[in-house]
Amino acid sequence: MEKEWEALFSTLVDFTEGFCTGDIERALGVIADDVVGAGLGEQGIYKSKRELRELISVVSRSEAEQAVTEYSAEYQNVDIRIASSAAHIYAEINMHATTNGQTATNSIIQLASARKENGKWLWFAVNALPTRLGEDGIEKYILHFADETLASLKAELAERNRAITAGIEYASKIQSNMLPVKSAMSDAFSDYSAIWQPRDIVGGDIYWMKRFEAGTLLAVADCTGHGTPGAMLTMLVVSALESIVNENNCRDTQGVIWELDQRLAEVFSVDKKQNARGKISEIQDGCDLAVLFFGRDGGVTFSTGNTPVFVCDGKETRRYKGQRIYVGEGKIEFKNDVKTYAIPPNPDNKLYIASDGLFDQIGGSPPRPFGYRRFENIILACHTAPQKTISDAIWKAFEAYRGVQPRRDDMQVISAVPRAH
Repeated sequence: MEKEWEALFSTLVDFTEGFCTGDIERALGVIADDVVGAGLGEQGIYKSKRELRELISVVSRSEAEQAVTEYSAEYQNVDIRIASSAAHIYAEINMHATTNGQTATNSIIQLASARKENGKWLWFAVNALPTRLGEDGIEKYILHFADETLASLKAELAERNRAITAGIEYASKIQSNMLPVKSAMSDAFSDYSAIWQPRDIVGGDIYWMKRFEAGTLLAVADCTGHGTPGAMLTMLVVSALESIVNENNCRDTQGVIWELDQRLAEVFSVDKKQNARGKISEIQDGCDLAVLFFGRDGGVTFSTGNTPVFVCDGKETRRYKGQRIYVGEGKIEFKNDVKTYAIPPNPDNKLYIASDGLFDQIGGSPPRPFGYRRFENIILACHTAPQKTISDAIWKAFEAYRGVQPRRDDMQVISAVPRAH
């Protein structure tokens, strides 16, 4: 055992050559005698060796009487601000040494310290290791400051997160209340179903419906982004639709898209005027949008930008991909630039409108998008089932295909069976 300590001392002395080697060697000798005399055994000696190496590393790299260690266990010179603001630590150490006398040389004093910086308290756990470098007893302490601020910040962040989450959850209730009520959907269609699944608590997908004497207008929008920004855009879209659509223009699906594009572009100040801060707006956001009018005879007319509309009659599924227009950029120059599609009345027709959060979702092996074909096969195979059953099958297939992959986007699928009045 003594040979092991002699080898350790030799290594440490060589390592710290040129830095008060004699004092360090004497200090190690005293500590070694204490450890050996305590009969700690091989495991205890191994632990002490490691601690002594760390101690020498601290002393050899700093002329200061204190050192700081972070969670990474890397040692560095202590910030002078800590030393100047921790005067009470030295006072407590001196009191401890005075009270306990030489016994203080055999114990580590555990203290706590705090200092205020930039208006916030930073907390430290302090271990004061006494060193006995001569016959006069304690000559200095090596202070290890463990920064406890991270734990405090984690608690603060957790509280803030709870507050933010509570606010977003309430916003989710508001957004959910913007959706059409079930009774109105049931009165407007022979059957319907809706999958509305924000990726986060709130999202950028929304659908809106309004009934008129001539029929029912349904709008399905996928706004830029997801989460809170997307949700804010859905409120703008719904508000604009409420003000745009009326009994006189409810059949004019191309006109609704064109006017909504102009309205959103004006709200976003796109390339037209400065915003409140005197800068040209850089917002180029809006939505992919499908607008469908269900006539009283069971026929459907619709216009769509970047939103696929599927029509399934039980024999085949037709997909209308829609135009490459993005509503809100103000780039639709004339109303007639928007196409209108007409679907004649057919009691077997079922219509589906879905956002790209379904088709772009990665899954499977090798990982690939969910795609259109898989969706079309499901709605064709389940055509005779109620719409709620079909929606359940779509969601189950979506989740099974996604597997362990994270959700990429908000996801909604709105299906409706026209009602002939």
